[in-house]
Amino acid sequence: MPTDESDSIDQVVFTSSQQVSKKDRRLKRNLPERYHFILGRLRVERIVYEGYGISYLESSDPASIYVEPKSYPIPEKRPGRKGKKGKFFEIRAAVEGILVPSPVTGEELLGRTYFIAYGAPGDILEVRIQREKKNLAWGYVHRVIQPSNLRETPPCPVFGECGGCQMQHLSYETEIAVKEEFIRDFFSHLLRKQPKADAAKVFPVKASDSRFAYRNHIQIKTDRECRLGFFSRGNKRVVPLPEQGCLLLPQEMNSFLRGLSVEQLRPNDNFRVRQNSNNQVLAKRLNQEEAPTHIEDTVDGIRFRIKMDNFFQINRYQLSYWIELIVALADLQGSETVLDLYCGGGLITLPLAKRAQSAVGIEINPMSIRDARATAEENGIENVRFIAGDALEQAQLIGSADVIVVDPPRAGCDQALIDWLIATGRGKLGAKKLIYISCNPATFFRDADLLLSKGALLKELHPVDMFPMTYHVEIISLFHLSGSEE
Repeated sequence: MPTDESDSIDQVVFTSSQQVSKKDRRLKRNLPERYHFILGRLRVERIVYEGYGISYLESSDPASIYVEPKSYPIPEKRPGRKGKKGKFFEIRAAVEGILVPSPVTGEELLGRTYFIAYGAPGDILEVRIQREKKNLAWGYVHRVIQPSNLRETPPCPVFGECGGCQMQHLSYETEIAVKEEFIRDFFSHLLRKQPKADAAKVFPVKASDSRFAYRNHIQIKTDRECRLGFFSRGNKRVVPLPEQGCLLLPQEMNSFLRGLSVEQLRPNDNFRVRQNSNNQVLAKRLNQEEAPTHIEDTVDGIRFRIKMDNFFQINRYQLSYWIELIVALADLQGSETVLDLYCGGGLITLPLAKRAQSAVGIEINPMSIRDARATAEENGIENVRFIAGDALEQAQLIGSADVIVVDPPRAGCDQALIDWLIATGRGKLGAKKLIYISCNPATFFRDADLLLSKGALLKELHPVDMFPMTYHVEIISLFHLSGSEE
């Protein structure tokens, strides 16, 4: 029972994320595609039952939470979920922190991990829980009872309804601090696997030069009334753009979208819109063979030919830094061979090829390979070749290289590829450096854990904020595959 009578809110004692990661060994490779912010340390004041009770409350650890039975009656029988309406309960809680969890971290309330969006450290909130599993639950902020001094008025009127942003209610300084804390907590136990003499350098998060107007590429939707917008958070409903346009888009792109007439649009449609470094804006309907098919952009002095449907880094303010960092980590002297897996249109392969003896890029998307080859030819880069195919299969045919780069999709690398990387690094003529680039810290953590357990050393970890106002963080890392400095 609480001993401090002056505190009207009962204190909940949590296990730290590091302790949870030690205890929970159920780390699986099939991690979810998307994860949300959670309320950090909570203090429970009241629970309101609506539709069904929470029987697991009875078996909660009394050292973790105190509940007065007379104040919080527990139904004798938990009603079935099917066919019931209003199946949620509310928690009034104080937020003492904010975290971006992986599936094996997070703070626990009533024996479960709760994933809640849009909380700010110091808030007093009324939280509505929508969905439950055995050890997990999901919900949202129903009402801000007492806002934190860190909470700011979101500049976008559809924030919280549109699914594009998650951190507009915090200043950019607070957002960077949150991401910084998350990265260090997330990798703290990973870095302890290395000897202190080989401790990795974890660098601060590189903030974007601008929090707004940074995107050079979007997929935008139309609803039944041909209004342009983005999907709502958690479903496929289109939230129309506000009059001011989207804050993540440059002025030229917003002006282009406002200039589209209803006659040019179709209901329930999709568009790709791109803007290059010369502020040229082009749009292409998905799944339609119509002009324009490509857009051109210049990076590191190379003019890239990019198919409208293909991937390209989205943050126009961070792109030069992103390339320069990868080039610096490779530290090429002109005599090395480079192997770039998941190379896309050659965005990394070609800058490295300019500084190496030779380079090979492998990509499963044949359209991206065509673009990469065309870009190499148009820029006169002759010491590079591009291969369409599976990363592991083609890499095994090629053999090793001095420097290997992997920039996989959000799902990360297959374990077979990790095993091949380690085996390659152990050879006398094998790769010594691995540059691993990831937009998903959860799968990077999983793959880095495997690399370290097999003898690789993590030397540098560079978080880059490629996606301001969202929970995403880009990671650029350097491994020594041979486990030595050589």
